[in-house]
Amino acid sequence: PAARADGVIPIKEVFEPQGSFDPKIYGKVAVVQWNQNIPTPVDVSKEVAEDFKRKNREEVTGYIRTAAQKGAKLVITPEFGIVGYPSFPPGPPEDDMFRNRADIAPYVEPVPGTTTRYFSQLAKELGIYLHVGFAEVNPATDEYFNTVVAIDPEGQIVAKFRKMNLFGKEDHFLSAGKEPVTYQGIFGKVGIVICSDIYSSNPMDHYKQSKIDVLTLSTSWDAYNSGFSAFTQGALWVAAYVL
Repeated sequence: PAARADGVIPIKEVFEPQGSFDPKIYGKVAVVQWNQNIPTPVDVSKEVAEDFKRKNREEVTGYIRTAAQKGAKLVITPEFGIVGYPSFPPGPPEDDMFRNRADIAPYVEPVPGTTTRYFSQLAKELGIYLHVGFAEVNPATDEYFNTVVAIDPEGQIVAKFRKMNLFGKEDHFLSAGKEPVTYQGIFGKVGIVICSDIYSSNPMDHYKQSKIDVLTLSTSWDAYNSGFSAFTQGALWVAAYVL
């Protein structure tokens, strides 16, 4: 593709590798690139927020089903995919997020909760591993987190990762996660990161030392392919596939 005015050249997306692959050695994975149709509404009731999340769950389900129909056994969805970020123009990109805890409060939910139960049923129905990003609340501490859960083909949550390295003003409404997370999946040992975790020594050094096979990256990186160098360097850092 042609370069933009600022010189950024879009990444050519690879939808499926060409050729034949021995199923005893290789398996198919899918990453969902998905943009919500409207910005996340703020200053709304919990009921309005839940309806917004419901629509997002239903929309992304179509992409997940398509991936599974094409043979994917592991499907990764974006950071905060069920919640999204509001838009507060004019302002720099880091302002296009929740401003405070009150903004995000209607959207947070525990684990297990409505979103994890919904996708647990879907993962079991499709027989896949599924990663889902949403806004979590810890009922015991009332802390809010940017969270990804990994669900196995039996519909069980096998890992829960909370974003450790918050970006921009995320610390105005989120708490940082404390530890890296791995689980043993169909493609070996899997580590999880969210967005800006990819260029932070913790958790990246941990994953390198853990000798993971796959690193999954759920992200809302909205500035074209400006993060691509971080993604490729991340793969070299941990010596693993990055999805």
